[in-house]
Amino acid sequence: MSKHNHSIYKDDERRNLIEGLKLVLKQYSDEPPNLDIAAQTSSFARKASYVISLLIAQRGKPFVDGEFIKSCLLKAVNAFGGSLTVDDVLQIPLSDKPVASRVQVIAGSIEEKFKSLLQSCVYFSLYLDESTDNRHVSQLSIFVRIVQDDISYTEELLDFFPLHGTTTGADIFSPVENTFEKFNINFSKCSCIVTDSAPSMVGTRKGFAGSYFKEI
Repeated sequence: MSKHNHSIYKDDERRNLIEGLKLVLKQYSDEPPNLDIAAQTSSFARKASYVISLLIAQRGKPFVDGEFIKSCLLKAVNAFGGSLTVDDVLQIPLSDKPVASRVQVIAGSIEEKFKSLLQSCVYFSLYLDESTDNRHVSQLSIFVRIVQDDISYTEELLDFFPLHGTTTGADIFSPVENTFEKFNINFSKCSCIVTDSAPSMVGTRKGFAGSYFKEI
């Protein structure tokens, strides 16, 4: 996997880029304090931009990660009520274990929300997308549209499965059954299932469609 897919700089060019960023940061550090508040704020913002850009370059991250980092900063400031100090930042647990734990809690909460919506809905429909990533690994994405009594609806990615080996209708039907079991639902409220026109999807004997009609 490439560490810097979006970078046009390699090896010596990247090292020169990093050294250039360091020189610019030194110039900002050597500047005398500016008494104009607006100008000083703008200077701080530019310096912060260079600091973050240097970290991105040093870690070999894609340059587009800058916007992601900015969104993280905004979320963190909002979480602290609009004010964030260095001590506050140091207290935020962001090592691998806390992050993994938080992600599991969020995933569990989302799963419970979907279970509740699917139990109370009038009907739901599914869209199945079988695709291949850049590593030539097949994967099945299961999207759901959940319709409530007031005709309002929710559309989300419901589940995701890697498909190892073959991608026959049975290989695709099995993860769908697993998803139904996980969310404690059946086909009674399923109004339709949308797929592409691949034989593994629409075949009535060996395709997903054949397995689906046998089930209902």
